[in-house]
Amino acid sequence: MTEQKSISVFVLGIVMSAFFMIASKSAWSESQTVRSFKIESGIVQTEAAFCIQAPCDITSSILSGSFQGLITEDGTQLFFPNAMVSTDPDVGFQLPANPDEDSGGTTRRISFSFDGTRLKVEGEINASAFDGPIVRYQFLASSTAMQPTQKVAYFTAYRDLRECIYPLCGGYFVKAVNSRTTLCPDGTRQNECYVSDIRFPKPILDTPSRTTNTSLFLVGQFGQKEHNTYGEIGVFNAKEVQYSATEKPAIGRFFGVKNLGIFCITTPCFGMEQSLLNDKETPCPEGGVRNEKGVCPTPDPAPLPGPLPGCERPIAPPIDEPPILLDPIGLDTL
Repeated sequence: MTEQKSISVFVLGIVMSAFFMIASKSAWSESQTVRSFKIESGIVQTEAAFCIQAPCDITSSILSGSFQGLITEDGTQLFFPNAMVSTDPDVGFQLPANPDEDSGGTTRRISFSFDGTRLKVEGEINASAFDGPIVRYQFLASSTAMQPTQKVAYFTAYRDLRECIYPLCGGYFVKAVNSRTTLCPDGTRQNECYVSDIRFPKPILDTPSRTTNTSLFLVGQFGQKEHNTYGEIGVFNAKEVQYSATEKPAIGRFFGVKNLGIFCITTPCFGMEQSLLNDKETPCPEGGVRNEKGVCPTPDPAPLPGPLPGCERPIAPPIDEPPILLDPIGLDTL
């Protein structure tokens, strides 16, 4: 009897876990559109739960940045599947994916209103149960529309290994090289942009595994695609793909080198051209205007060198003059 009761409790636990998983997924799936927002004004206040002298000081920071918001059809729930926000001074704050969920002793509460264009949010993250801080935030954000297809440029990318519902997670983070910010498909400028897919050129030997940290070097442009549940989402259309030799991401400035097709028999030979990728403002060394990829036009081949000073006259005597005969003194003759 005891064994049957234990089995029943175990089965009930599995059923309840499955129910909560399905309920959580349905909550994310109720909305038909993921909207992109840019914060117009915002503030974050951080208060320590414990300090030597009460009351504890409150640190106020300016909140800025952009994020994606998912509002359920009944207008009662708000999620932040992707966010790139910052505070000044920096207090390490990020918008929680589910701002109304309690976990690990931390309680989260949020209230919001949305008129179709502007989103007003007030929220609290309370971790005082384990002597953590109490964080209160509020902001006003405006909705931004997806932008038209952008020009071809150079980017790095790596896999998004977060565990949440695809296509809101599980895609790639893409960043423009030699640039502090990247213009994302939703029109916002962020440190890096999330895209649900990279459309690799064909043929391609293999597609990076979801569990690998190998970074990619891409030549291409951002685009959009229509998703049945989440509306327009960002993708990346790759024209060229190169894999990193290691799992360590490349850092520093990125340059391109082009063979100009100039062949020399001595040095120096200016047969190669170096250019800073994604930089169209750097003037070309030989003049001209850079193309869409930031590459300078190929200069005309250098002219052949003229005669050295003092050698303007031909070395051979004119045909109408008799040749000069040398006296064969000291030469053995037959």
